[in-house]
Amino acid sequence: MPRRAAAARAAACLAVCGLTLQGGALAQSWEPPRTPDGQPDIQGYWSNAGIPPSAFISLEPEGEREGVIYGVPLPKGTIVADPADGRIPFRPWAAAKRQWLSANYTDPPERRHLDPNSRCLPAGVPRINYVTPYNEYRILQKPGAVVIFAEWNHSARVIPIDGRPRLDDRIRLWMGDSRGRWEGNTLVVETANLNDKTWFDIVGTFHSDAMRVVERYTIVDAATMTYEATIEDPEVFTRPWKIAFGFTRNEPGSEDAGELYEYACHEGNQATDMILR
Repeated sequence: MPRRAAAARAAACLAVCGLTLQGGALAQSWEPPRTPDGQPDIQGYWSNAGIPPSAFISLEPEGEREGVIYGVPLPKGTIVADPADGRIPFRPWAAAKRQWLSANYTDPPERRHLDPNSRCLPAGVPRINYVTPYNEYRILQKPGAVVIFAEWNHSARVIPIDGRPRLDDRIRLWMGDSRGRWEGNTLVVETANLNDKTWFDIVGTFHSDAMRVVERYTIVDAATMTYEATIEDPEVFTRPWKIAFGFTRNEPGSEDAGELYEYACHEGNQATDMILR
């Protein structure tokens, strides 16, 4: 992976994160350029560099559980915006299961409970947006669709915005079935038809196949975009909850502005024997 101008971009993105929960008024005060078919133009290369790296390990802040991952204590910081305390509203049985998954993450014979991402499986929605720190994205737009490529594991989402019907409810996919629409400068994406195989983080924050996710990508100005995702899964959570953070556009001429670099998920991995067990 190439070197990043991480500090400057992280500072900028953290500033944007504070805007995410203020609603759409700020974004609507700036008029973005338009694509030929009239969409707000969000095309280009973006980074999630301002997300706390702790979100990659655990969505919740330190203190919810004891233990370590990769020999590192569970970290501070959260991208959970609602509830305000950063605690995911699990049902009691689901909280107990998540605690068990976390406690049995690496000890034999429970290695089958390894985070699916560690096996290079798809990240799912919304995790693809924060699957690794400093992840890069490329957004393309065409009439009737928005396409989001992620650097991590060569992931791609084609999001129709032309009103086409959803897939049959019996079809379940790792990345689900997404449909989008524009509300002013905000791309609203509703995703259903998800399977229950993905996690939200490394420590076993899971969901069922009843989960639905509503994402809001709001272009604030030429260089910044806020992101919110509302998660609803009545089988696992007592109420809907939300994550929020920001993206920054890679500056023209920077090393990350013109391409997504190859992501070889297991090239040189020294732990493959453990992962395959």
